[in-house]
Amino acid sequence: MLAHIESGSEKLRPVLPNLPGPKARKGVTDGSIMKTKELTKQVRDKVVEKYEAGLGYKKISRALNISLSTVKSIIRKWKEYGTTANLPRGGRPPKLKSRTRRK
Repeated sequence: MLAHIESGSEKLRPVLPNLPGPKARKGVTDGSIMKTKELTKQVRDKVVEKYEAGLGYKKISRALNISLSTVKSIIRKWKEYGTTANLPRGGRPPKLKSRTRRK
């Protein structure tokens, strides 16, 4: 679709429909990324169990309704650390001890 420019020139410019920008995602309206809850230990153990049984990442992902990248990261952590438990995260230690915060 082409339209005339109002400045009086005879050049034409394309008129594009309003398309969502590159950051627009389904279900996300303000551009923020939504976090999901951690998977339970039973689910992570099930991923490793299926992997040891010979299933591929895609089949495990479909069977347990988990994203492919989540399955990969669970198996990678299991291979590296030998556990499926949640490992401690990095970051600044809290200024207040938990006991002080309760008061």
